[in-house]
Amino acid sequence: MKNRCWAVPIVILVVAMTGLSVDAQEDPRRVRGDYRVDSGDILNRDLIVENGTLTVDGEIRGWVVVSDGDAFIRGTVQGLVVAIYGDVIVLNSGLVQGDAVSIEGDVVMRGSGVVTGSKWTTTRQGLERQGREVDWARIVRQSGVLSDLREGGREKPSRGRDWGVDWTDKWDYGRWTSYQFAYTGDFPLGWFCYNRVDGMTIQGEIFNSQFDWGSAATSFYGGAGYAFASKEFYYRLGLNRYFFPGTPIEIGIAMFRQLETEDAWYITPNENDVNALLARYDWYDYYRVEGMQAHLRFKPVRWVQLGVRYSQDNESAAEKVTNWSIFGGERIFRENKWLTGYDHDPLLNQYAVADEGEIKRLIYTVGLDLTSGSHQRPSRGVEINATIEKAEHQGIGFGDPFTYERMLLELEAYQRLSRIDHLALRVRVGSSTVEPAFTIPVQHMYYLGGVGSLRGYEFKQFTGNRLFLGTLEYTLGADGRSPFFGDWALTFFYDYGLAWNADPEAEIDAELTPEEPMRSIGAAVAPFGWGGLRIEVAKPLDSVHDTDEKDLTYYIRWSFDF
Repeated sequence: MKNRCWAVPIVILVVAMTGLSVDAQEDPRRVRGDYRVDSGDILNRDLIVENGTLTVDGEIRGWVVVSDGDAFIRGTVQGLVVAIYGDVIVLNSGLVQGDAVSIEGDVVMRGSGVVTGSKWTTTRQGLERQGREVDWARIVRQSGVLSDLREGGREKPSRGRDWGVDWTDKWDYGRWTSYQFAYTGDFPLGWFCYNRVDGMTIQGEIFNSQFDWGSAATSFYGGAGYAFASKEFYYRLGLNRYFFPGTPIEIGIAMFRQLETEDAWYITPNENDVNALLARYDWYDYYRVEGMQAHLRFKPVRWVQLGVRYSQDNESAAEKVTNWSIFGGERIFRENKWLTGYDHDPLLNQYAVADEGEIKRLIYTVGLDLTSGSHQRPSRGVEINATIEKAEHQGIGFGDPFTYERMLLELEAYQRLSRIDHLALRVRVGSSTVEPAFTIPVQHMYYLGGVGSLRGYEFKQFTGNRLFLGTLEYTLGADGRSPFFGDWALTFFYDYGLAWNADPEAEIDAELTPEEPMRSIGAAVAPFGWGGLRIEVAKPLDSVHDTDEKDLTYYIRWSFDF
């Protein structure tokens, strides 16, 4: 060992020359009032901001705790970010290399902002229940801000908004993303998509500009895409105007041509793209829409969102044009459900269904979110979304117009039973009515069966103008901490429901309970915890026909979303 003593001064010299430090990490920097890390600046320590707003345009190499204020992240934070009685807002180009946690507030993602860890929203009581092994809860206690809040005698500080706040920050993230890549109501998800009716599609946002005039703000956005197999061009242009920062109101208009589906609730669009590209499974049915819409959205309090939308568009069929995938063997894509044109039957003196055509619709929405924990994986609470749609359909070129109404109620409830297990309940109820001698367009009927719905049965095996689905799941290792399987999560589930045809002239709230519902049971394992890769096995408990065999069905979910 003596002949290696020369290594010690060499190491010291290298450390000095490279600027590395062998000292223990400095104590956190503690500031009161607003604080900003400008672009190009680097803070090499943890940060505590009390009674102020944090704006990060540069880089923080450590964790961040903000009390009684919001955290706006446009730069990089190499650690977790916690806001107590405030919001964590990750803006375009913002990066949080850790968890983003809001206590009595929101975690809001804007545009290309990224959080590499989990996103949590919880209450003050939820914080108190967290153990020392939870990093963000331990750091909050270590920061000392909780004792300061108690000494101040305030259980919950005022969350009123200051009109002097920087509108660029305030409206850059928005309460609702002005341009969302999602199949339901906006442009399809992501820069790259793959499905059986378009093949490969390259698309995305081209511009998104915000302007403010002191008491309001405006966002003007646009995007486009091209599908190579179908040779279809898609676009979306829109203008949103925001008012009142305390209780935000959004008014917007848009014009578009895009591929649409009603099936995004079965599995996520990203997951469907992966299945189509790799395994030749495309679970969506599609149609194309071209038209315009106007909307108004209002969020009177943090947990309530109200909206109304008017749209006028033309809906047309989308035909399967490709059967290619990387894997899949001899399997072929199923056909896309066809939309039919107008057909008059003189013998019956009535009109057949005319699925293609112009549709004018007025849609009312109500959202109630009383959950806590991660948006993807709530730990407790209830989320309810209700939609009522009134529509007038006119077939292309021929036929009389007809009207129909649809109602959809969705409920999700979560209850953590302990630190390692929880229950989750999902209920989905739908009902529609239509004028006599007409039927609901096929793309707007209700379907049930298969992946993401009534598991164990054939995909979309049941259809009709009524829908009821109930799913109950018990998960052990809900946070990836199972005492038996390490990071694995084990889930047992029970599905109950049916889609069926009731009297088309019945009232919209009548006959919502099926006489002979279908049931299935199953189990799932998730190697990386709840919400990621998940392997499901389901067994139907009821037969549609006496000769039906009740075999096991397997599903591989790439990005499970309850």
